[in-house]
Amino acid sequence: MTYQPGDRVVLEHTADTHTRLRPGDEGTVRRYDPQLQVLDVTWDSGSRLSLLLGEGDRVRRDPAPATAAGWDRVLDALRAAGAAAGRDAAAWWAQHVLGSRARGDVTAAARQVLAGVDDVDPSVLDGLPAADRYVLANDQDRYAEHAPPDAPRWEELTARQCDQSRWAWCDGYDDAAQAEAARQCRMILHPDGDDRDLTHVRPDQVRLGGPGVFAGDWAWTPNPDGELRIPVGFAGTLVDTWNGWAVFTCTRAVAEAIVADQSDARDRYRQQRAADGATGERLERMVDESMARLWFDGDVLVADSTRVHDDPDAVDRITPDPHGRYTVMGRAWTWTAVHPYDCDRIAGHIPDPPALTPRPNPRPTPTPKGSTAMLDNGDDDLGEYIHEEILQALVTNLLTTADLDQLCDDADLPHLVHDDGTPVTVTSARVYRDAGVMTLDRGVWVELSDGSVFGLTVHISRRPRHDITLHRR
Repeated sequence: MTYQPGDRVVLEHTADTHTRLRPGDEGTVRRYDPQLQVLDVTWDSGSRLSLLLGEGDRVRRDPAPATAAGWDRVLDALRAAGAAAGRDAAAWWAQHVLGSRARGDVTAAARQVLAGVDDVDPSVLDGLPAADRYVLANDQDRYAEHAPPDAPRWEELTARQCDQSRWAWCDGYDDAAQAEAARQCRMILHPDGDDRDLTHVRPDQVRLGGPGVFAGDWAWTPNPDGELRIPVGFAGTLVDTWNGWAVFTCTRAVAEAIVADQSDARDRYRQQRAADGATGERLERMVDESMARLWFDGDVLVADSTRVHDDPDAVDRITPDPHGRYTVMGRAWTWTAVHPYDCDRIAGHIPDPPALTPRPNPRPTPTPKGSTAMLDNGDDDLGEYIHEEILQALVTNLLTTADLDQLCDDADLPHLVHDDGTPVTVTSARVYRDAGVMTLDRGVWVELSDGSVFGLTVHISRRPRHDITLHRR
């Protein structure tokens, strides 16, 4: 056994008859010479007696590592070992549920698992690999195999530390098993086998300025199994909404894919009408009256809708913005954000979710009643504090600084009281952000002392066209 500076030890025996140290005294290792087997210890009693381990002096490690960080390192090692076992178990699970040994529609199973993970549905989570936290038989062997070499021996641990080591391994196992199962499901559902978590581009998560996958509301098509699917979705950035429809920008490659998809749609329609007996110029006119023609003229995308709208001026020439991105038929076609897993193919690259960086001016948090809610920003500049956040802060401040009876008086309403006649008060008001499709709505959850909870939403119907900066007056 070796010792490191900082290790805690407990004296078991010393042959030195002149020392005042007694078995059970504790100390901290200063140095250890493995060749001479001399252990230098600073004892808690003040003694600095060195022990001759080769001459019969004996110590044992303290049941706990030298520091809390040392024990955390032990738990981290056990958690990592549990995670490795959890990933292996999930890979085996995937073979039976999603892989070659699976039966039935594996895509339906993958969707169910991902939805259950998102919703923390016990009926789904119970079907995933999980560690048995109440079986103690394997604890000692796991600890011996995975704890760091300088960790205390299993026999030296307290009952609490034994429990902590078991739960660390089980936590690592369960978290990794769930993550790996979700990853396997994402690979099944994504048309290109992308295993990334694409939650940030789900339709209910798409925000102005953020990425998304878009398709026309006309794109849903039944596949051979009768399931409605989208043949191709287009990766882009949401820049606006128009009558509830999405307006997005995309790269040149994605714009070319939109042109190709439109050409394929025109070809399919042409074949349908030809099967009905249409030919020649009449056939081409029917196609042009049904769908616009798209093509590139150099860097300009041309959209000819003259016959669709019976308007000779209905020709759009769409030029790229300074970043080379195109807004293809924005505010003209009914584009909508779609789930990437509903697409058979995705044109363009879906970016990773943006890294979260601290806002220079954090969102206000509720303050105790009787105090004043202020923005803790360090100076008078509110930065890019957008309108809905300002309104949200005002509502939060109002509901955490004024008594309800005062608000009721101001509104000429009866007071809210408990059964014993005492007034109902606001116990907390916390902010939230709405998850509506392509919205930036915000609001405040209000909890009252009578147990009731209300949600007040700040709905945004129109936002400024340009970035603004607000300053205190």
